[in-house]
Amino acid sequence: MSNKRIALLAILTGATVLGRIVMAPVPNVQPVTVILIFLSIYMGLTDALIVNALVIFISNMYLGFGPWTFYQILSYSIIIFLSFFLSKIKKFKNSMLLQTIFAVFCGILYGFVISIFTATMFSKTSNFFVYYLNGLYFDIMHGVGNAVLYVLLIPPLKVALRKYKKF
Repeated sequence: MSNKRIALLAILTGATVLGRIVMAPVPNVQPVTVILIFLSIYMGLTDALIVNALVIFISNMYLGFGPWTFYQILSYSIIIFLSFFLSKIKKFKNSMLLQTIFAVFCGILYGFVISIFTATMFSKTSNFFVYYLNGLYFDIMHGVGNAVLYVLLIPPLKVALRKYKKF
């Protein structure tokens, strides 16, 4: 991996960590999902997985560490793999609308996947669906936040990536 690429990943990691911490007061609205989808589609699987682990690990040093840290990394990894495989479809890769809809879906998917991992640890009820439905409002907020952030962040990130590739 070149120094140039390491620097780019470090900048994206730092910006994502900062965005996650700054937006922490707004429940489930943060740039992590959006930037990981972007990386998966436009830079590749490895880069997205590296940034994923670094962002969650570093931001959780500030926001709070626990067993959920591993579950967050794992849940985002599933989104990364889905994004990467969808990026192989030309129509998806070239459509901001499809990617934005996918980002909304990923907010809900993330909540579902992490609920699978955390329900047994944190739930006072033995019924997974009661636990999941209890947090569905926050997952919907995550999805809506993803849509807004995707529309705002992806165009400038695409421009920056084009300049990076020319440099």
